[in-house]
Amino acid sequence: MASGRKIDTRNLLYHYLQRDLHDVDPELFRVLAAGLVSRLGVWLSPEIYQRLPLLVPYARRDPYSRGDRAAGIPDQWGSPDREGYFRDDNSLVKGVPRSLTVASSFRLYRARRVGTGFVAAHLWRKTSSQEAAARNPLTYSFVPNLVWLPKEVAGMSDLEGSFVQRYLQRVSLTVYRDAPVLSEHRGLSERIWRLLPAPVTDGELAVPPREMLSFFTPDEAFFLRRAGIIRGVAAALSDGRPTRKVVSTRYTEGIPSVADETREHLAQFLRAYADAVAA
Repeated sequence: MASGRKIDTRNLLYHYLQRDLHDVDPELFRVLAAGLVSRLGVWLSPEIYQRLPLLVPYARRDPYSRGDRAAGIPDQWGSPDREGYFRDDNSLVKGVPRSLTVASSFRLYRARRVGTGFVAAHLWRKTSSQEAAARNPLTYSFVPNLVWLPKEVAGMSDLEGSFVQRYLQRVSLTVYRDAPVLSEHRGLSERIWRLLPAPVTDGELAVPPREMLSFFTPDEAFFLRRAGIIRGVAAALSDGRPTRKVVSTRYTEGIPSVADETREHLAQFLRAYADAVAA
């Protein structure tokens, strides 16, 4: 008798939770899924939110940034779009906190850095106006919209309207909604919060206390490094024809194709933002 296909263990935990336990025992699924994402997720600390509410204010998600062979679209990751924003596929955002150690009550995470196998998950996939949140540069790298999850469980956060998505949104609100931000960022931060719809609670599980969560912890060098990169992008946009690499070669080479007024508008925003981060 011919043997069947072999079991593929990749994404096995996701399939068991979301496609088996979710239907067999919904209550157990909620308890287990909530424990996994809250205990294994890594958040950006409130201090990062205070000084750097947008990780990469010069970028947005472009679903075609890596091209589409079937549609004849070439790889264009890193090139500027018509508004001067860096076309990203999430990799730019994902790498920002990799140099930071993690503060955690989970022994395996404590004082270590994240390695391969983590995904920068977006908690809100749609804005209040039903726009794709990742394509909006204000919500794409907004700190409260991000958590780093192991790949095995990250897929559950992608399901629009799912329990895991709503649960993570509620954790985010608990951590960041009333956290202080620099006075220079308050208007920007409130403007972004208004773009994010409130999650449906419907009497679901309580979010964990903050001491049970894990956070990337910054030092002053982190903020100065981020401010320096943002200033470099602003300077390149103002110059119009930069000769030195800025973030990526494609971005540098593509800047002259952006309209002058559009370039300067983005450059002014980035300069003011970077000055606040470094102050």
